[in-house]
Amino acid sequence: MVTGGLLTAIDWRWVFFAPVIVSAVILAGAVALIPRDTARTVHRGGFDLAGALTLTGSMLLLVATVVRAPDVPAAQTVATAAAGLVFLGAFVTVERRVDAPLIRLGLLRNAALIRANLGAILLVGSFVGFQFIAVLYLQELRGWSELETGLALMVIGIDAVLAPTLTPWLVTRFGNGSCCSGSPSRSPMGR
Repeated sequence: MVTGGLLTAIDWRWVFFAPVIVSAVILAGAVALIPRDTARTVHRGGFDLAGALTLTGSMLLLVATVVRAPDVPAAQTVATAAAGLVFLGAFVTVERRVDAPLIRLGLLRNAALIRANLGAILLVGSFVGFQFIAVLYLQELRGWSELETGLALMVIGIDAVLAPTLTPWLVTRFGNGSCCSGSPSRSPMGR
């Protein structure tokens, strides 16, 4: 965020260009430093192209429905949503019949996995919303610069570094259930 504030002070376009440079450097370093895997793995069943195409089409149509809904007639919105659901149904049908599915549908029967994914969706969704609103509040209402906003929100980055270090200790001490249910409830309070 601090880097974003500095780059925005130069020109806002650099915010989109700088990550490309950083990613290229990381990719080059990974190719040079990570040893090649010599073990041969045998993949049976090939790649599920039909599943990939139907799932991608479904996601694109459903996202387009939400994004374009305010600007297009209701009939077009309904048609796009229906097409997205048809593609989603086709994806489920394909996944039931293919030898090597992208998503094994049996995973969706695992209650613990469903709870974990719903918790992650709620936490990430609320967190992204918080960041968006916090940046707007600090810059538009408080009149802070991009750099000041980046420095103020740097605590989030510090938390991202500390959380992986502390989480194993917390899980060992309090258990998965307490950490999973307690963390989202304390997150909005800043504790």
